[in-house]
Amino acid sequence: MYFIFVYTFVCIITQSYVTSIITRYLHHTKIWTIENAPKEIREQVKKIGLYVTLYMITAVCMALLVAASFAVSTERDNEFLYPYKLCEKYFPWFKTMFMFVFKFGLFVMAYASASIPAFGIIYYYAELVLQKYMLIYSIEKINANYQKRVYISLDNKQYHVAVSQKLKIVIKNHIILNKYGRQALEECQMFVFLFQISGIVTMASVVVFYFTFSGSLTDQYLRIIALMLLSFLTVIGLAVSGQTIEDISEELTDALVKVEWYHWNEINKMKYLIFLTNTSKVLAMRFSENISLNLRLGLQIAKAFFTAVSIMYRLRLSRDV
Repeated sequence: MYFIFVYTFVCIITQSYVTSIITRYLHHTKIWTIENAPKEIREQVKKIGLYVTLYMITAVCMALLVAASFAVSTERDNEFLYPYKLCEKYFPWFKTMFMFVFKFGLFVMAYASASIPAFGIIYYYAELVLQKYMLIYSIEKINANYQKRVYISLDNKQYHVAVSQKLKIVIKNHIILNKYGRQALEECQMFVFLFQISGIVTMASVVVFYFTFSGSLTDQYLRIIALMLLSFLTVIGLAVSGQTIEDISEELTDALVKVEWYHWNEINKMKYLIFLTNTSKVLAMRFSENISLNLRLGLQIAKAFFTAVSIMYRLRLSRDV
């Protein structure tokens, strides 16, 4: 229980700072608006927005379920909810009011622990999607209006000037997105690391408690299952959004490779080569040289969790024999 409070406290105290980072990033990088996007891009962005919205609603509902499971009293709450026990021991006259305030606070804590760490990164990605698609669209349209070979030649200055201007705009927009995107991720990574550490410790404490508690946990199964599902939902949301942010660089590189650059003059080819080199630098939230927020990290966390469950289960079996 103490670790759950620590995790929630980390989420709450960092909320305003993480929100300010994302708001500042969106202020600098809102190059395109959805109203100016082609129909197919608008549909793709709306589809991803729907998925993000459904995830957030699911996370909030699961958080409220966790809060409700703890708010509903059981016969042995004093054994599991230490604030109850402390209040009953030192402030018995304040017990009724304390229980009401504490149960109301559970809903606030549950929402904070579910929404703040995951929502920030996922909202960051959702807003980045439109800019990504529009940048790829601009790359694909560099040779627009010059598809016929009769227009493409080293002697056609109008063609090379048009390509140069489009390259300049695309490169400029990519620099803006990349610059402020990396800055936002670098500023957020410390807090995401705190979320991960406190979340993992909380999950580990629940596992240890479950396998070391000597009494019956029949009336606590709903709380334990709901809490673990919420934890996994948060880890999955962070891992998937982190992976999709990393995939942006690969998608931009793929779009650039498909461009018919071999008809360009030497200056435009040089710009293209520099642009291609810059897009190969992966945009990611890194905790160290080899660890970043992506699906691989999510799988490693899941693997570590189930390994811990297996070890604790075997220890419990050996103890009971």
